[in-house]
Formats: sequence, structure tokens, C-alpha cells
Amino acid sequence: MKRQTTVWLLCISFPFLTVGQAKDLELCEALSSSVLLPGFSDVDVGASLSWQFTGNKGTRAVVDYTMSSAEPTVDPHYRGRSQFFPSNTSVLLQDLKRSDQGLYTLTVQGAAVRTKNVSLSILQPVANPLILGFVEHSSVELRCSVVFGDWPQFSWERVGVPLANGTKYVLREAEDESSLTIQDLQGTDCGRYTCVVSSPVSREEDSYELDSDLIMKKRGDYEKTPEETHQIAS
Repeated sequence: MKRQTTVWLLCISFPFLTVGQAKDLELCEALSSSVLLPGFSDVDVGASLSWQFTGNKGTRAVVDYTMSSAEPTVDPHYRGRSQFFPSNTSVLLQDLKRSDQGLYTLTVQGAAVRTKNVSLSILQPVANPLILGFVEHSSVELRCSVVFGDWPQFSWERVGVPLANGTKYVLREAEDESSLTIQDLQGTDCGRYTCVVSSPVSREEDSYELDSDLIMKKRGDYEKTPEETHQIAS
């Protein structure tokens, strides 16, 4: 998720590179989705190539191919959920699993040896954010949480406008939860407040409608339970 205006630019860095290796590309994909591992499009006729995977349990072959051959040799682990494209030596992996997370290396042996390293992160998308409201005296605290998801980041909006810490709004964040406290409640605070939960592979949101009746009732130390105050905007 976004933490205010923070945007994820990089994926996880893997400790599988040996001395002299460099990551040419970093990819983040959702669990059970697909990913295309890009290769080289200008490979010599007769050159041989291999895709290899390096993960926590070691290294295994993915695809071996000679450009003059009819069919590639695919490792049993990837049969039925991968496709090799000889025209650009790329590989499509489908139904991604946690165990597919790691480093993929393409090595082409022709007139010269060429390599490409692609690191792949597999993430569980964030899901089912929920806002609960807690009213106390002259303020209301909105708590937003998610049931599951990797790398969740939170941001808050009011009618589509991002909110930031200040005298009116206080934002706090824990590992899987974010809170927005609206202080010194006034009639002008009515409206829809949205919690946006995002990650490099997903984006979800939940909304809370703060109405004038609730604000007026806060006078006289009025307090409600989360169940009574939570309203999902239609």
C-alpha cells in the first residue's frame, strides 16, 4: 500500500547473485498470476541457450534449447505451466507459486556468451480492508486493517483528496493497520473518508461516511461502539 505519497519502485533483492553477476531486471507479480521472463531477440542460428532458476533450495534448469531444434527441453517442474518463445528466447511462467520466487538466469552460447538475470518476487495481494470508527468526546478515530497481503501500504483520502498529518488529522501506522484521528469535530468534517491499501501487485479500499448526526452527538461525551459507527459508503 501507499504510505502517503510513497510509491514502491523496487522489488525484493535476492541473495542468490554470485560475484560478477548483476540484476538486469526486477519483477513483482501476484501469487497464482503469470509472468513473462524477457530474453534476447537477436540470437545466432545454431546457438544454444538455457534458462536456470536459483532459489532458497538451490539451482534447477527451466528450459534448454538449441536454435536449430524443433522443441525445447523443459524441466518437469515447469511442464504444463510454462511456454518458451524461440523468436525472442523469453519464457512465460503461469500459476506462480511462492517457490517460484528467486533469480532466473538466461545464458546464450553462440559467437559470444551472453547472460541476463531477472529477479522475481511473488506477493500475496492485499484483500478485504475494513474501517472501524471509534468516537470519543470531540474526535473520531478510524482504524483500517487488512486480513492478509504482502507489503501493505496505507493512505487516507477525503472525497478523493489525500490527507496528511497536521493539527486536524493524526495518522498512525502499524504493520497491518493504519489509523486516522479527526480532531475537534465540526459540521464541516462530514463526508466520506477512504482508506487505500496497496502493494506492488494490488490495490483495495474501504470507505467510512462521517455524518452530521454523529458529529452532533459527540457533544456531551457521546460514544459509540465500532459496530454502531461503521458505515460503508454505497
